[in-house]
Amino acid sequence: MNAPGPDALRRRMLDAARDILREPDTPLDLRKVAERAGKSRTAPYLVFGKESEGGGVLALRIAVAAEGAREMADAMGEAADPLDDPIEGFHAVALAFLDFVAAEPRLFRLMYGPEINAVSRLGTAGFRDHPEFSRLLRHRTRAGGVIGGLIERGQRSGLLRPEAFEGPGASSAGSTDDVLETPRARYLQIAWSTMIGVALLRDDQLLQAIDWQISREQGARLIVESVFGLDPGRMGEATQAFLASHGVENSDADELDELAPHEVARAMTSLDADETVVVMREASLPFAANVPLGQALDRYPGLRRAAFSNRLRSRPRILWIDDHPEWIAPEVETLQRLGAETVLARSTDEALRILAAAGPGAARPVQAIVSDIARGSRPDAGVRALPELARSAPGVPVIFFVADLDPERGVPEGAAGITNRTDELLHLLVDVLERRA
Repeated sequence: MNAPGPDALRRRMLDAARDILREPDTPLDLRKVAERAGKSRTAPYLVFGKESEGGGVLALRIAVAAEGAREMADAMGEAADPLDDPIEGFHAVALAFLDFVAAEPRLFRLMYGPEINAVSRLGTAGFRDHPEFSRLLRHRTRAGGVIGGLIERGQRSGLLRPEAFEGPGASSAGSTDDVLETPRARYLQIAWSTMIGVALLRDDQLLQAIDWQISREQGARLIVESVFGLDPGRMGEATQAFLASHGVENSDADELDELAPHEVARAMTSLDADETVVVMREASLPFAANVPLGQALDRYPGLRRAAFSNRLRSRPRILWIDDHPEWIAPEVETLQRLGAETVLARSTDEALRILAAAGPGAARPVQAIVSDIARGSRPDAGVRALPELARSAPGVPVIFFVADLDPERGVPEGAAGITNRTDELLHLLVDVLERRA
């Protein structure tokens, strides 16, 4: 019987190593791998070389980690490919990543643990030229490319802060530190840090022992929110300089797509990004917070997305039902500044009269409805009104904007969403308007 060739022997060694990593306690060393593969103790050295030359068990571990990185990148890429929406795509990728880690916990710890970092003892030139390390780096980079592609899509759609405006006087040269400080690079750093952190916490047996656990869905949401719910570099010196630069003159709607977010808002409102105060309501605050326009655009992805939205700039008609319009005046003003026409109604009856006059056949029909829920003496007036609103305005989505949100109760049946945050309301409105386009 002929001895296996080098490729077949390598495959047998890697398969044996993977089998060992699926066992909780068996050490991953050359002797165990050789035994599991049914080969002599010298066989691994024929594949991975001598310890003194960067081979041996270190090369084996790097090779196994590269296999894991390849499978992880494949799974993440397959999850992202069919989805156009960057948030949906990022959520699918987060789930694929967590599923990979859950199926191969020891392999994951090997891929991102100290055993692989031992390659640094070979010196920069040594490990960069190491063939096994080159494979690992290639597949890690491919996985990073999946995340980077979703981040770029989020930037193009206005969900994430774009790269710095390169106008007159901007320098194309920069240090490595400058590159690492670009928005896309920082989003990528935040994404990977959170993904690896969540994966490690989910595998932490001490936390599990005290019933502090992160479910698969919770983990995926944390990962998505780390990027799409957090804007890095909030009003640092570089951001302030960016917001203060490049004024907008004579911009029309066709030109706005090419502008930075603060410039979009400045062009629409004729207000100064650093001085104008907008009001943003957050779930963590019992009140609406006054925020300078520049900070708000840098901090709130929903506001920035709305500023880029062609649907809002086309002056959609939005019906807002609330028996206390003074309480939602800041949100109404924000929508008007962004381009929407907002019609107010204090009761369901008044809303139905407006819808009857501005139905589908009208010159400017209502395209979305925002409503409270508690109204007068009825704590569920808004929910009770849903069937009547659906009959009067078929297909027009209803979003609830409430003071107190109970996440456990979810979205009322028949509604398109519910929130108590201005930023999330803008996300929901852009979503429903784009779906109706």
